[in-house]
Amino acid sequence: MKIYLLDLGSLVIDRSDVLWHIDVGTPVRFPVYGVYIDHPEGKFIFDTGYDLDHVNKVLPFELPEQTPDQTLPAQLAKIGVKPEEIDYVINSHFHFDHVGGNRFLTNATLLTSKHELRSCLVPEPFVLVALIAGVRRILVVTPELSKLVAQGEVQFRNAMIKLVILTVMTLSLVWCLVLLRNRHPEAVAERA
Repeated sequence: MKIYLLDLGSLVIDRSDVLWHIDVGTPVRFPVYGVYIDHPEGKFIFDTGYDLDHVNKVLPFELPEQTPDQTLPAQLAKIGVKPEEIDYVINSHFHFDHVGGNRFLTNATLLTSKHELRSCLVPEPFVLVALIAGVRRILVVTPELSKLVAQGEVQFRNAMIKLVILTVMTLSLVWCLVLLRNRHPEAVAERA
């Protein structure tokens, strides 16, 4: 059996997301990894990183950094493996920075638990922490607007864009949770 760590780039999050509301507003860059496992029962990938185009389009504030050499196909090529040769993909969970490379694994079987799938359809109450974090960021950015007006039009415009993106993301998450709950009442009943 052989195991390889795949360097799939990096992202930025607020340090307060890691340390539970400590150092709000302090950016922290963290690496994104995948793992390739060459096992007698097949070729496995554990987590596939993020899709750079998607993150740049939808989550630009995550400040993704991924060179062409850090894409999943390029990392696999370095070890002599083609994406279509992967038999199984295992995602630790279905966050964007763990599943973005799944699209390259066209012949792979996804292995996951029914509990993870159910969590996607009917999130646990602690998922509300994400909503609270989004609202908190909105509340942190809003008082800074008056300071930014004095700093100039560009800084103010950038802050307004960030505020709008955070607001839309928070409202979108709430709407998606409502839609998923309504479309899959059996998952709600099973969890109850």
